[in-house]
Amino acid sequence: MTARTTSTYEEGRVVLTVSDAAGMKQLDFVQRPDSSVRYFEWTFENDEYAGQFWNPTRQSGLFADTALAVAEARADLIWFREVEADTKVTQLESITTPDRPHQ
Repeated sequence: MTARTTSTYEEGRVVLTVSDAAGMKQLDFVQRPDSSVRYFEWTFENDEYAGQFWNPTRQSGLFADTALAVAEARADLIWFREVEADTKVTQLESITTPDRPHQ
């Protein structure tokens, strides 16, 4: 498996990236110029014809800030909850981003 480098997105900049323990899934939280945030899920796949590649598997709607996007990802993605439970990612609500100062 090849580690996925963080993508660049035309609509904004990545403010948070989270990967699962196996390195098979990744979530990019992207902040747009209007400060709204959405997340993009990527999954590492192996196809007998195309080979190994990172496939975009999910894209959220827009949220007012990163904390709301994180809360939705937590509710929507089992693997993301497991990453938090493993304490590889903790206190995501208190992350510092330009749209939400650290509390």
